[in-house]
Amino acid sequence: MGLNIWDIKLNKKIFFGANAIFWLLGWASLAVGIWLYIEQNSYSLLAPSSYSAMSAAGLCISTGLMVIIVAVVGCLGVWKHSSLLSISYFCVVCLLIGIQLITGIMGTFYEDAVRNRVKYALISTINKTNTNTAKNYPINKIAITWDEMQEALHCCGVEGYRDWFHSARWRKNEFVPDSCCDPQYFSDSGDAMTSCGKNAKNQERWFKEGCKEHFTDWLLQHTTIIRFFTIAFLIVEIILLILGIRLYRYMKAKDKERYTVEYRQGRNDPDGNCNLLQ
Repeated sequence: MGLNIWDIKLNKKIFFGANAIFWLLGWASLAVGIWLYIEQNSYSLLAPSSYSAMSAAGLCISTGLMVIIVAVVGCLGVWKHSSLLSISYFCVVCLLIGIQLITGIMGTFYEDAVRNRVKYALISTINKTNTNTAKNYPINKIAITWDEMQEALHCCGVEGYRDWFHSARWRKNEFVPDSCCDPQYFSDSGDAMTSCGKNAKNQERWFKEGCKEHFTDWLLQHTTIIRFFTIAFLIVEIILLILGIRLYRYMKAKDKERYTVEYRQGRNDPDGNCNLLQ
């Protein structure tokens, strides 16, 4: 059979231990996904849909749930010596490895593409911030999100404040939102900043830096989280796959040995009974 009983016991212990880590990683991925969904979706409305925090949250949640279930199936398969459960476990683990390899490769080599897509996504949302369309909630929401981001990240426009000039909000004017005004140049009173973006004399008091780099860095934080889980999952999954295949081969060899013994006992039974199923 290639493995003695002590090797098998050691393999089982390592398999169950690695599977426990796999199961815990699944819960961690689920928790991070929920956290991303609740806490880290501040500016997701401005992101390309495939790169938003919602996408990262969905990926973490779906992977976490799948891993939690699969880890239990793997343990049951080895514990119960079930070929069906073991094969199902191997298939799903191989599927996960494939998905995570693709995700990891895309996350590593497509960062430049992400930055370019973010630029065009932000430019397109600037032209959807016409607050005069009161009935159109999504457009107003985009304007609010832009204001929140510019105030929090101390930036203005995509690559600079000029991106707001002649935009959908004010097609005939070179205005910027009040959120582009740097508070350090104004008094503590909120009224001091009212319409500050509509006064050309305040240009030196507007944030000079665009939001593209800040926003992309914020967005790529989610990619970093996914990359960490991808590496952790891949390491554990490869270990589990190797151990699982060794244990599966052992189980098949034991089954073959048991059926051979039962067959021989049945043939040697003086009463002529066949005890193959005993």
